[in-house]
Amino acid sequence: MASSELMGGSIAYTHSFSEAQMKAMEALMDTFIPSISPPPALDDRIAEIYYQLPASKAGIPTYAAGLIENKLNPDSLRLARVVLWLLSTRMGTYLLCGRKSLCAKPPFFRSFTEIPFPERERLLVKAWSHSPYVFFRVVFDAFKIFAAYSFFSKVDGYGHNPSWKAIGYCGPDPVATEHRKMVEKPARRPLEGRVFDASTSKEGLALQLKEAGFEVLKDVEHMASLWNLGKSRREKGKREAIGVKCDAVVVGSGSGGGVAAGVLAKAGHKVLILEKGKYYARDDLSLLEGPTFDKMYEGGGVLPTAECNMLLLAGATVGGGSAVNWSASFKTPPHVLEEWAHDKGIPLFNGGGRYEAAMEAVLSRLSVQPDPGEENWQNRILWKGCEKLGFHVDHAPRNSVADHACGWCGFGCWNGKKQATSETWLVDATDNGAAIVTSVSAESVLYKNSTQGKKHEAVGVVASFGNDDKLLFVESHITIVSCGSLNTPILLKRSHLENPQIGKHLHLHPVHMMWGYFPADGASDEVAYEGGIITSVSREFAKCQRGGHGCILQCPSLHPGVCSVLVPWLSGDDFKERMRRFSRTAHVFALARDRGTGSIGWGKNGRIINYPLHPLDHESLIDGGEAALRVLIAAGASEVGTYNRFGDRICITKETTLAQVEEFLQCVRARGIEKLGAPLCSAHQMGSCRMGIDPSSSAVDPNVALSLHIQEVEQEGYQFATKNQQPGKLSWNPAWAGGSGAFEWVEFEPLSALFLCTRADQDAHYMFGKSKMTIDDGVQKRADVAMVSTKRLFAVAYYVAKED
Repeated sequence: MASSELMGGSIAYTHSFSEAQMKAMEALMDTFIPSISPPPALDDRIAEIYYQLPASKAGIPTYAAGLIENKLNPDSLRLARVVLWLLSTRMGTYLLCGRKSLCAKPPFFRSFTEIPFPERERLLVKAWSHSPYVFFRVVFDAFKIFAAYSFFSKVDGYGHNPSWKAIGYCGPDPVATEHRKMVEKPARRPLEGRVFDASTSKEGLALQLKEAGFEVLKDVEHMASLWNLGKSRREKGKREAIGVKCDAVVVGSGSGGGVAAGVLAKAGHKVLILEKGKYYARDDLSLLEGPTFDKMYEGGGVLPTAECNMLLLAGATVGGGSAVNWSASFKTPPHVLEEWAHDKGIPLFNGGGRYEAAMEAVLSRLSVQPDPGEENWQNRILWKGCEKLGFHVDHAPRNSVADHACGWCGFGCWNGKKQATSETWLVDATDNGAAIVTSVSAESVLYKNSTQGKKHEAVGVVASFGNDDKLLFVESHITIVSCGSLNTPILLKRSHLENPQIGKHLHLHPVHMMWGYFPADGASDEVAYEGGIITSVSREFAKCQRGGHGCILQCPSLHPGVCSVLVPWLSGDDFKERMRRFSRTAHVFALARDRGTGSIGWGKNGRIINYPLHPLDHESLIDGGEAALRVLIAAGASEVGTYNRFGDRICITKETTLAQVEEFLQCVRARGIEKLGAPLCSAHQMGSCRMGIDPSSSAVDPNVALSLHIQEVEQEGYQFATKNQQPGKLSWNPAWAGGSGAFEWVEFEPLSALFLCTRADQDAHYMFGKSKMTIDDGVQKRADVAMVSTKRLFAVAYYVAKED
């Protein structure tokens, strides 16, 4: 039985828009999703209902209003309010829509709700979508996204959506649904009994931790005093608090934190893992798109960059990104290792060393299969097109068992066949005494003065829970920060680390999507969204011999809500017709290894993600997009197109000439993707606390960690365990790659310390690690580095062990 939190009927968004604003909202939603006449030859009652159903009859205005109020940051929400207020007035509509909003009869001016539907359609396209001003294109995209996503992902209490049958979508995985009906016992919950949700009472959480074997602190004043240093009286406030003591605290439970926790717990340490998301085990998963994005993704699935040029997907649940990724598990490519070792000057990545050996150990633990077995319809199209064109194509290894062919892995794995950290490393951790506290948000790492020179010793973490009115103080010997490239820099900055490199050098692997329509031929009822997701990859345009700054081609997992966000809107009729062909529309995307970088910042309204698209990355994506279109044409698509706002597409018939195809492709290239020309996406975030030997361009110092030559260390006791610190960007969707130490610790005596160094400023270093680690009388101790990466997380766990 799926968790009630992941069933759509339980999601009741509230909003505070005025009546006038909601009338404007309804007019907008009904313009984007109108009631239209079905095609004349249509003989399908379900399809007729789909065409005739407007947004207002499906409850979309209220639902979308709740989404807008709950998902947008305060500045964006204020803008949405102003736009709706202006549209509710005549003069405001004139300001936003121009002369086309006027009429020939007095009073000449009309509010948006007074304008007939056909005119509203034309206004949205000409005045907003195709406006030369970015502001109007952003406003158009925002309201279109909320209208389309709501219409195709909103479900009732039974998990049904009225549009799905008409577009050929079955809803949640029918195999999972049938399996759950047949089995008598619920599925195994691998972490059962060791996950404690902090949304319970303070006393209840304290009791659970005590029963789990952790020392609950009677007095947290000494920890609170460290957190309150430098705060104003207003900032300090008064909040209820509890405290707990452990050997190691890990912030984040994904592919970085999960691995670090598993290794530490198996080494005999008492480990406490803090996770802001919740734990959804196999039977908790509804496999419904809307509710899952709301509860298991960063930003509830709505996470744009500040420039609004890219939408990001990142996990926010126990298991992090590994719980919702698409299973592709590549080794770190040789040309990337060479770049990091030679160009960046980091010996750790030299070929043939322990880094590569540990990658094998990691892939083994995750049951990575080099051959995915039977491939789904969409991936076979990629193979067919590439082979016809003579392009490279190969199988993509996956961290799942061989017979795992599920198209719903982005919503969690209902049978546990995908080897997320919640099925592997976190199980290792909890089996060895670790505990996971969910629904907590780390506020700061705590530190105190050290007896060793200028050092400050990290002594734990403070996290908030409840309605942010309660505090959990964790006192620890080891502190591991592993909350992903989007969150780790924020936590470090809130912990008063002022290194200007923290949060910089963000890479996103931008994705440009193309589509091809393959009408049903009667011989097969296969659809694009079923079967294994990423099982094939083409590196024809990866430019591996020239630094790897090209593109790879792969197939995505698109369900109706996300697909509708990408589909261009030229009119209500055109939009519904495009979505009507959803199930037989195959997609191929170009993923670029980006040269450009962005940054993670923190402002009055929270996290700020900046990512200006680099001109060379723009060219790579254009090249990759053209290649994707050629692949779809070669595979036999009857129509192909882009997702740019002009909806460019071409029908492929026996009469279509090569010259016509080339003219179309040149038109697509000329359109470009700059200035919000086409929607870009990212499911990979990396590099925001990167490693390097130059203190003026990196946050993490590998030489200090490796050689133990610690100079001017100002702060110690921390560690990282995320992909933030990789020296550069990986070449394509990297899966789990590993370094040596964490998987060979059994060769040494018991683990004595786990640490990592990060640069505090241009001249000094912060050291994150166990404070009492020293070099005794010149005796060199043995140090090794363990690195683990996934598609989203590049985990680095340094440890020191005594020589044999």
